[in-house]
This record gives sequence, C-alpha cells and structure tokens, in this order.
Amino acid sequence: MSSERVKLYIKAITKLCNGKARSFIIDVRGSRGTFSSAAANLFAKTPSLVALRISEAYIQNSIGIRILIGSYKRIYDPITPFGVFSDMESAKEFCINQNNKNFSNLCGMVY
Repeated sequence: MSSERVKLYIKAITKLCNGKARSFIIDVRGSRGTFSSAAANLFAKTPSLVALRISEAYIQNSIGIRILIGSYKRIYDPITPFGVFSDMESAKEFCINQNNKNFSNLCGMVY
C-alpha cells in the first residue's frame, strides 16, 4: 500500500470520526501483501489519527495477516491497545470494553 493511498484512508477516517475519539475495527480478511514503512508510519503516527484512536480491533482470517499485525503494532504503534479476532462480534465486544475503560479513566480524572 502506498503512502498516497494511506493519506486517502486517513482523510476518510478523520471525516467519519468527526472529531470524536473512537475504537477502530479494521477488517483485513482476504488482504494480501504488506505496506511500506512510510505507509505504516503514516497510519501509526499521523497526529489526527493518534488523537482519534482509542483502540484497534483487527479481524483476520490467516496466520500471515495475524503475524503482520503483530509486527506492525510492535514496531510502529506499541501504545494503542489492540486485539486480533476472527469474527466481528468479538471485535465489537473488545471495542466496547476499551471504550468503557477509556471513559472510566477519563471520568476518574475529573475532580
């Protein structure tokens, strides 16, 4: 995946989020290949995405993609909580739990 394509994805994601932080569900079932380190850095480090990303739930159906996700997270974004799942329901449950945890932490900081 090229950096130019990643920039288009980032633009679409920021528009869909409308300024509100969210958990992301990323369905990579059937994906093949990889992306450049420049593209990976854009996904991981673009300030607008960093501000919007609560957690990431990846849906995959192959061991190769599972390994790719693990490598990406370890190298480029070890901070954002993530999970790797084989179905949408498990991914949604993870996101709900992360959102509740994040909201609970924010509320704990209000005095």
